[in-house]
Amino acid sequence: LTKEGIQTWLSKWSETEKLISEARNCLQFQRYANTNDEEVATEQDKFAKTVEPIVASENAELRRKYFAFKPRPNQSFGELERGFEADDLLYSPGNLSHEAEITAAANKFSEIKAQIKVKLGSDVFDVGQAYMRMATSGREEREEVWRIIKKAETEVAEELDTLYLTLVNLRKTIANTAGFANYRDFRWLELRRFSYTPETCDAFTQALADQLPPFLESARAFRRNQINVPEL
Repeated sequence: LTKEGIQTWLSKWSETEKLISEARNCLQFQRYANTNDEEVATEQDKFAKTVEPIVASENAELRRKYFAFKPRPNQSFGELERGFEADDLLYSPGNLSHEAEITAAANKFSEIKAQIKVKLGSDVFDVGQAYMRMATSGREEREEVWRIIKKAETEVAEELDTLYLTLVNLRKTIANTAGFANYRDFRWLELRRFSYTPETCDAFTQALADQLPPFLESARAFRRNQINVPEL
């Protein structure tokens, strides 16, 4: 790693990251395209358990090497370095296995949701297609479709609830292991939200709560009149 070659070094690192990301996304797409394909599910889980931990460890070492290099080039790498610093704060070797567990649980959650089927008349739809029917149906049919969807979702609710609580606990664990008080702070940094804070969002939410209710009630009243129902 030299001052003259650092740009090429970073470019090669970026290209490698791109290839890894493409492999990750390809497996994700294949799994969602056919949730019954056990071979793809096995390959994706294997990727999460074997490849991702190596990538995370190697990236941590590359960041260490980058920051140890002096002097760094004059051109501005401010945003890049800010991201590297965030990644260093987020990284903990003790979280590598937990991250794989999170990926597996999240994929299972999505897989169950994708496999929910809804029978409308003689046709069978997935939930997304069923909801689209609601957009073009009359009020009574919309209600019927909605109830059928909710019944189908209720049948897998217990399994989804268990997975969701598993994800909540795992996310708390990785946040605490990395030195964060809670998962929100961990995720905030992971999403690179450098330009605003949670407190900024709280203030914005409160402003909406203070200002919007009269407009929302007016819109609801208009809609009630349009469809001739006493309440929504």
